[in-house]
Amino acid sequence: MFAALMHLLAGCTVPSAPLVEPPPPAAVPLRADRPLVLLGEVHDNAAGHALRLRTFDAWLATGARPALVLEQFEPSDQPALDAASRRAAEAAPGTPVPSGAEVVATVLAARGSGAASGGWHWPFYEPLIERALRARLPIIAANVGRDEARRVATAKQAGGSRSHCSTGPRPVPRIGSRGMTGV
Repeated sequence: MFAALMHLLAGCTVPSAPLVEPPPPAAVPLRADRPLVLLGEVHDNAAGHALRLRTFDAWLATGARPALVLEQFEPSDQPALDAASRRAAEAAPGTPVPSGAEVVATVLAARGSGAASGGWHWPFYEPLIERALRARLPIIAANVGRDEARRVATAKQAGGSRSHCSTGPRPVPRIGSRGMTGV
């Protein structure tokens, strides 16, 4: 199974007999006490996205309370993500939370008129976003913007300055028994 997982994450087809579709791999078992788990993907690999979603669901079933950190969102998208997370956290039991598609549409609208999708095939990411909202987990925008990446690259080329490190990491919401507790 590990080999099949690695093939999927690498965007490769799982080796099988000709014209025989292999069964989908089971979710990878993860423990709730892991401080960090990287569930990467090949952006256009539907089978890999499905495996990642099954693994995320199985991890949540263990009691894990992670933050969902996505490179698909820019730091400027964080207010829209926070608003969606707040709406989900404040929803009465049994009330639907925003769908992943609604969150993506809100983020893209907040980026301004004519904002592109960023090249992402959002239907692959929407179920993961919705699962995080249903579980009342924070969603964190983790993409490094072009300006920041250019500043870091320019500083490095100009003599290896580490001045870009002085800005420090962005605060990540802490998770408490009642959801997000601040930064």
